[in-house]
Amino acid sequence: MIRSVAQIQAGPDVSLEGLFSHPGRPWVATLDADRPVIRVWDCSSDQIRLVAVIDEQAAPYPSERWLLYGLTPELAWHPDAVQLLICTPGRLRLWSPQGLQDVANLPATIGYRDVAFSPDGSTVWACPAADDDQYERCDVIALDQGIVGSAPYWDTGIVEHPAGGLLLTLVSDQGESYGIFAETGGQRLRAALILDADGYRKPVFSPDGRFLAIRGNAYQDLLSLYAFPTLEEIVRLPLDALLPEGHPEGNWSGNEIAFDRYGTLWIGTPVGEIVLLDLEHDNAEKFPVPGGFPVLGVALLATGQLLVTGERDLVLVEPTEPTAEAAEADPALVQAFIAGTEALPEGSALPDSLTLHDGRRSWDGSELAVVTSAEDTDPMWLRARAGINQALQQEPPR
Repeated sequence: MIRSVAQIQAGPDVSLEGLFSHPGRPWVATLDADRPVIRVWDCSSDQIRLVAVIDEQAAPYPSERWLLYGLTPELAWHPDAVQLLICTPGRLRLWSPQGLQDVANLPATIGYRDVAFSPDGSTVWACPAADDDQYERCDVIALDQGIVGSAPYWDTGIVEHPAGGLLLTLVSDQGESYGIFAETGGQRLRAALILDADGYRKPVFSPDGRFLAIRGNAYQDLLSLYAFPTLEEIVRLPLDALLPEGHPEGNWSGNEIAFDRYGTLWIGTPVGEIVLLDLEHDNAEKFPVPGGFPVLGVALLATGQLLVTGERDLVLVEPTEPTAEAAEADPALVQAFIAGTEALPEGSALPDSLTLHDGRRSWDGSELAVVTSAEDTDPMWLRARAGINQALQQEPPR
């Protein structure tokens, strides 16, 4: 069961979307669907309090949805301090309860689209690099100095394994995307995930580090769950399968999944339900959302409570009957993963230098270079690779 702790509405003229939770404190940030406005909420002490509205006078987005790319703010919380990094076109700012300021000493040519703090909070990683028109590098920024270095390109969130020592990000292409792992403070690793298409959300580890959830993609509302460290795909769920029989396709937001502190995966649905997926016991249950609104966001807070959001509603909830003790991550999981692969040499080309795992088997570059056939049941990326290789083989020599 689910217990409501607190509930408020954001206001009649607000249309919430996007939900960014602080990793170490009970704070969240939300975006507006209609304008590049950011709201910051304090969810401590069993309450939901609006503490800041940033860019409240911003102009509305264009009515053509395809023009939104690059206009929607990208946000990243500092891992410890109450500091929110805000990336908007040509600008990088830092909000704290003390105020809002621009990050100094950045060139006028910046066009960052993705930002993240390093795990220790000492630097910011921003993509693409200010002088990179090939999308190959990201800038490393010290907030008090400006750009201090560069790192490999990434584009969809950076998450650290709950046990520490391992980072994961996504690098996207139109036909396929890659889950790239790296040792914290070290080099990228050869073992990687390969996913169909693009348009994924930031990956999510379970609190015990034994499961990895990836929500995508640009063409299908899909949830994939992988065991870690094996990268075996254990769940592949089209989210519309959670809707009542005969219900039309849902308006899924992409922000509707989160693990609770016990390792149960929460999935909010457009019909006002929360699906609790217990991976340990292979069990799923549905519960009505307090307030009954279509869910657009679910986020785990540092308190262990979860925030569930709709277009205007925010509800602070918690499970009344936990399925297990609060989960803790075992560093042996990370050690096993790193021991089973190797570091990529600096400058290695992606994806040819990777060992790619699709959840069922693994592939190296030499195998994929010669594959020319695939079944209808094979992943879309593999069918595309086979078709391209077959066409290249049939081309007459020049």
